[in-house]
Amino acid sequence: MSTEKENAYKRTWYAANKDKGRAYCKAWRTTNKEKRKIDYKDWYANNKEKKATYDKTWRESNKARIYSAAYKKRAASLAREKRYGLNQEQYNNMYLKQLGLCAICHDPLGDETPHVDHCHTTKKIRGLTHGKCNTMLGYANDHILKLGYAMEYLAKHSQEEAKNLPHIKTTISELMEELNIQ
Repeated sequence: MSTEKENAYKRTWYAANKDKGRAYCKAWRTTNKEKRKIDYKDWYANNKEKKATYDKTWRESNKARIYSAAYKKRAASLAREKRYGLNQEQYNNMYLKQLGLCAICHDPLGDETPHVDHCHTTKKIRGLTHGKCNTMLGYANDHILKLGYAMEYLAKHSQEEAKNLPHIKTTISELMEELNIQ
């Protein structure tokens, strides 16, 4: 059978057996993930300009789709799953468990897309936070004492505020005692 006849036969078979064809392709992709990565890297290395042109053309002809809220939400969901291994259902459950509140400041998360806070060492997900709250932890390198020093500093320079907020510990020793750190 010539290549042209083979291709015609394959197209005809696939058109008549779409479900079987899709199932076969999906199974092959699942069992050959590493091979596909290597093949794609090789292809991309040899076709960078072609890929860039294709991507640019696709983006130009799909602007409405790209900027739609549903597309952005789906893209964010895929990125979360890839980066943290957190699927949409787990994310929604975490949001509901936190009652829609930031895991750090306990203010409502509101319309802002919550950030997924995680330990950079263990990669364990800790909760959903405001961007600024998550950044605060990042600047402190997740170091409890640094955050305690920041609390002590704020309490020292705004005694009135600290007096009106009794839940804030005014010394590092009070904080360490409450957190049971020795």
